[in-house]
Amino acid sequence: NPLETEELLEMLCPPVRNWFRDKFPDFTEPQKLAIPAIIDQEHLLLCSPTGSGKTLTAFLSIIDNLVRLSLEQKLEKKVHAIYISPIKALANDIQRNLIGPLKEITENYLPDRAQEIRVGLRTGDTSQSDRQKMLRKPPHILITTPESLAIAITSPRFQPIVSEVEYMIIDELHSMVSTKRGVHLSLTLSLLDTLLKNPVQ
Repeated sequence: NPLETEELLEMLCPPVRNWFRDKFPDFTEPQKLAIPAIIDQEHLLLCSPTGSGKTLTAFLSIIDNLVRLSLEQKLEKKVHAIYISPIKALANDIQRNLIGPLKEITENYLPDRAQEIRVGLRTGDTSQSDRQKMLRKPPHILITTPESLAIAITSPRFQPIVSEVEYMIIDELHSMVSTKRGVHLSLTLSLLDTLLKNPVQ
């Protein structure tokens, strides 16, 4: 059953809760069903119409967790979450559902003492220098494509920074399920499973 708005808001930490209240009139129905399940560390397949907030739903619980760690000075040099999309043109979606919200929460709702929450993008177009920077200073949320992730996790230098990933988001899953890309991604995730210290959600 979907949670009531106030009950769901109370599950979020104050900075994220206040940002959401100021930004949106209410949660969508899919969000009222999915966000509590994600917070409860359940695996989830979310199918809902375009515009119902699926991507933000996936990110909101992760942002909430990272903000809590940021306030407690407990963010580590590792990737906490991986977001995989088969579409290279991620810019608008990621800006609206991740970069924008993180920037607004940081600037308006977090104290100066909070740690920076970093987001990194790795695709076939990412330069070698940017990949090296990512190894030295890993993003807390990694945005990537199936093929780029497959290449990245075969690198012995990259493996340690993803060995403690907690969240895995796979977007546009329906477009890959019946294709060779879907098979390739399944193999990549199976390989990633062998590298992880703990099961991923």
